[in-house]
Amino acid sequence: MRLITSILLSLSLSSCCWFGECEDTPTEPEVQLPEFTNSPKISNLNVDGLDEVSGMGASFLFPGHLWLMEDSGTEPKIDLIRQDGTYARKVTFGGRNRDWEDMAVAPGPVDGKKYIYIGETGDNNAIYKDYYIYRFEEPSGTHVSQYETIHFRYPNGESYDAETIMVDPWTKDIFVITKNQLNVRVYRLAYPQNTNGLNEAEFLGTIKYFLVVSGDVSEDGTEVLLKSYSTLYYWKRKEGETLMDVLKRSHDMTVPYVLEPQGESVCWSANADGYYTISEKGENMTKNPPLYFYMRK
Repeated sequence: MRLITSILLSLSLSSCCWFGECEDTPTEPEVQLPEFTNSPKISNLNVDGLDEVSGMGASFLFPGHLWLMEDSGTEPKIDLIRQDGTYARKVTFGGRNRDWEDMAVAPGPVDGKKYIYIGETGDNNAIYKDYYIYRFEEPSGTHVSQYETIHFRYPNGESYDAETIMVDPWTKDIFVITKNQLNVRVYRLAYPQNTNGLNEAEFLGTIKYFLVVSGDVSEDGTEVLLKSYSTLYYWKRKEGETLMDVLKRSHDMTVPYVLEPQGESVCWSANADGYYTISEKGENMTKNPPLYFYMRK
């Protein structure tokens, strides 16, 4: 009887471990998620003509400023605005604008400098075979004549409309995310990218999102935003995760977003104390859409 009691007591004490509930079982630490204001700061642009804004990035050369770019049918240029919406300058670009769709401001070839990446990745009718990303140092003047062209194709000569590019600050890899598939496709151009020939984008897999139109990675590489027309998805990057590891798992949360007429741009502020969104101008709008800033609480 004493032996049976001893066995039963032993089973009772150890049974929790059989079901994965033993107190000594290590568990993954809970990720502390941020909070952002539901009532963004609204700034009205004080310049006419910025009707097709499809990409945006924080300036590191000019603190408190943002770079904007417009998509197809517009002049090849970028525009610098202050975070209160006032206009600073136009910077013309020495290349073309077939269909620019997104922008990133991130590290590049020279350590300690920030580069602007412009994605010539739009293809509404999926008819092109060749796509381009233009990279140049953040400009201090009013014209960009020196830039690198990262020419790429998708595997097997495939064609896609892609409106999202992101650069991983940890690796300097460029990620291109397609728009129109039910599960959008993610491609990588690994650093160092070839700027003197053709790159083949590496297909990494699909993620369970649709109509993805923009995205951004915080300057320290630990926070990721991905935008559809209606929703902003947020991930907190874990130690050791690749950017694709982050995107493959379910988003940690959705963050506040005021629905815009055709919102195709999102970016973190330079110090990631919040994020900005801005829309293209809707057909029936008489003035430019406002700039929204969602402050971290």
